[in-house]
Amino acid sequence: MYYKLIGNGTILDVMENPQFVTYQERNQIMILCELKEARGVLSSDGSTVWHVDGWKPIPLPDVETAQLIEIDEDEYEVLKSAIGSPDVPTQPTEEEPIDPADITLGYVQERKIKEMNKACEAAIVAGVDVELSDGETHHFDLTIEDQINLISLKEEIMAGSEQIPYHESGQLCRMFPSGDIAILLQAAANHKTYHVTYFNSLKNYINQLHEIDAVNNIRYGTIIPEPYCSDVLLAITEGNQ
Repeated sequence: MYYKLIGNGTILDVMENPQFVTYQERNQIMILCELKEARGVLSSDGSTVWHVDGWKPIPLPDVETAQLIEIDEDEYEVLKSAIGSPDVPTQPTEEEPIDPADITLGYVQERKIKEMNKACEAAIVAGVDVELSDGETHHFDLTIEDQINLISLKEEIMAGSEQIPYHESGQLCRMFPSGDIAILLQAAANHKTYHVTYFNSLKNYINQLHEIDAVNNIRYGTIIPEPYCSDVLLAITEGNQ
């Protein structure tokens, strides 16, 4: 089960199989409980108790109230990425000097994986080219905001809308046939799935390398030897050939 927690129009948290809590009158403490007994929910990091709007009150002064809304897995993944993505600093930060003795294979692998993760995120955000019913190829960005917008488009298709407003990269909003939006949604899902799956296998490959130079030579897009590829990546790759 997936949920989002909303307060004052802001998404506070997203949760998968949340932990529900209630107030134990006898000991005047919060305890974990089943949904049917719940007064609130524990934040995904376990640090905060939220009273859920419409449930029995929690008689503690520091507990705030929020709305708990069930969502599907697609929306959960998008919102989780959005909440977990820190703002990019406006000023570059200087890294502390590294002692040469600390530059071990493990250190280089960790740095390379972080670099590849950023490259994966950039590749997803760069978006996807999609051929639509007009026979032309159109480009659509896939920023976190765009991914959230695509969720609402899916809901419009399910509601039976035949013409749906949306926009290409850098273009004004216009009406698209629902069939074109369905094509876009599938292309966007495939695009993200490929890059996430590729990165996971690339991470596995990097962790199996035994030489620092080999790790340093890895680039995003490097062909991963088959033994280090997941079954999903192999299936995707074979399907695209």
